[in-house]
Amino acid sequence: MKPIRQSLLRMICCLSGAWALSSVLGVGTPALAQQGAGAAQVEPEKAAAIRQLLQVTEAAELMVTSIETSMPVQRAANPEIPDVFWEEFAARLRQDVDRFIEILIPLYDRHLTLDEIRQLIVFYESPLGRRLVEVQPTLAAESMLAGQEWGGRLSMEVAQDLAKRGIVIPRR
Repeated sequence: MKPIRQSLLRMICCLSGAWALSSVLGVGTPALAQQGAGAAQVEPEKAAAIRQLLQVTEAAELMVTSIETSMPVQRAANPEIPDVFWEEFAARLRQDVDRFIEILIPLYDRHLTLDEIRQLIVFYESPLGRRLVEVQPTLAAESMLAGQEWGGRLSMEVAQDLAKRGIVIPRR
C-alpha cells in the first residue's frame, strides 16, 4: 500500500474511532451502507422525532466541530497528506451533514423509544437543555484537549516504565 494511502487510512481510523465518524468520512463499508439505508425503515413519526431531537441538540454541528477541532492534530501527524485533501475534506464535511443525520436515525431508533425521544426533546427545549447545548461544544473541545494532554502524559509514563524493563518503543 502506498505511504499516503496508509496515512489516510490511519487518519480515518483515528477520527472514526474517536467519534464514530466513518459515516461522515464516507468510508464505504457494508455496515455503513446498512445504517444509511436503515433510516428509511424507521417509522416515519419516530424518524421525524429523531430528526427534531438531533436538531435541538445540535448533534451534527457538535460532531462537525469535533472533527474540525481534531484536524490540525491529524494534519500535523500526517504531513504527507496534501493540503488539498484537508481543504476538500473540511468543505465536504459541512456539505454532507444531512447524510450523517440519516445515518444516525437508525442508531437512535435502536436505542430509544419514541416516548424517550419526546422526553429528551422537551428537556433540550427547556432552559437547562438549551444551556447544555450552548456549552457542549466548548466542553467537548476542552475535553478533547484535556484528553490529548492526559493521553500524552500517560503514554510517556508507560514508555518510561517499559524502558526501565528494557522494552523500547520505536519512535514514529
